[in-house]
Amino acid sequence: MCWLQLDRILYFLGATTPTLSYCRTYAALWLLGVPAVVGKELLAYFIRIDGAPGFSFFISAAGGITNIILDALFVGAWGQGVFGAGLATVMGLALSCILGIFWLAGRKSSLRVVLQRPRPAAAVQYGMNGSSELVNQLAIAVTTIVFNRTALNLAGENGIADVSIIMYLQFVFLGVYFGGSMGVSPLLGYAMGQGRLDLCRDLERYAHRFFWMIPPILCALALISAPAAVHLFAKNDTVYTLAVRGMRLYSIGYLFAGFNIFTAIRLSSYGLGRWAAIVTGLRSCVLLLAALAILPQIWGLDGMWLAFPAAEAGTLAGAIYFSKRCTATTAAIFPQSKTAPPETN
Repeated sequence: MCWLQLDRILYFLGATTPTLSYCRTYAALWLLGVPAVVGKELLAYFIRIDGAPGFSFFISAAGGITNIILDALFVGAWGQGVFGAGLATVMGLALSCILGIFWLAGRKSSLRVVLQRPRPAAAVQYGMNGSSELVNQLAIAVTTIVFNRTALNLAGENGIADVSIIMYLQFVFLGVYFGGSMGVSPLLGYAMGQGRLDLCRDLERYAHRFFWMIPPILCALALISAPAAVHLFAKNDTVYTLAVRGMRLYSIGYLFAGFNIFTAIRLSSYGLGRWAAIVTGLRSCVLLLAALAILPQIWGLDGMWLAFPAAEAGTLAGAIYFSKRCTATTAAIFPQSKTAPPETN
C-alpha cells in the first residue's frame, strides 16, 4: 500500500515538489529495509532481557558506525547523494539485525524460539502492557507531520530542514534517557517478579537520582553545543541561524523529559501499561499537538520550538501522579518487603 500511494503519502507528510524526488528515493529504500528495522529493534530487546545489555549496545553501535562509514563513502566519496544515504542507513540496520540473529542462535543465549499455540488472552495482555510504546510510535508519526506542516507554513523549506536537524539531534539527548530507562527496566521487572520490593525501591532511588541530576547537564550541553552541532548538518546560513535558535529553545524540554520517559517505562516494567500509555500519550501526542496548535499562533517559529518544552512540562504533573500511584500499587501487592532467600550449601 505504501508503494502504491508513496507520492501521496510523502506530500501528506510535508514533502514539496522540489524535494519530492529526494523523499521518494529515501522512502523507497527505507520501505525495503523495514524487516531489518523491526528485527533489529526486537532482537535488541530480547538480547537485553537475555542478560547481555553490552551486546545489545554493540549491535546498535555496530549498525550506527557502519551507517556513518558508508555515508562517508556513498555520499562523500562516491557522490551517490540521497540514494547513498538511504542505502547506508538500511545496510547499517541490516548488520545490526544479522548480529542479533547470530546471538540468539548461539550457545551463549538462554533464549530459544519455540512454536506455541495461539493464546489470544495472553496476546491482549502483552499488547496492553506494550501500549505505551505503541502510543509513542504513533505519536511520533503524527507529530512529525504537524511539525513539518507548521515549519513549512512559517519558514518554507528551510523550516522543514530545521525540523529534520533538531529531530536528529533530539535522538542523541533523549537517547540518554531512553537508554537509562531501558537499562533498569528488566531489573525492575525481575525484582517485582521475585517479590523483591526492597530491591525495586533501591533501583528506583538510583534511577530517580539519575533523572533529576542529568537533565540540567543535558540541557546546558545542548545550549552550548548548538552552533557546533547544527553546523554538522547545515551549510545554508538561513537554515543554520534558524536551527541554532530552534535547538536552544527546544532543549528546554530536556529538563522535564527524563522523568516522564522513565515513569512510562517504569510503569510498563510493573505491568501497568495502561498508565504508561497515558503518560506517553500526554507527552508525545495530546499536549504536544495542543501546544503546536496554540504557541505558533502567538510566537511564530519560536512557538513551534517551545511546544516540546511545554508538552514535557505539562506531562510532568501527570508523571508524578502516576509514579505515586505506582508506588502505592506495588506496595499493596507486596505489603512487606521481601529479602533474598538465604543461600544453602
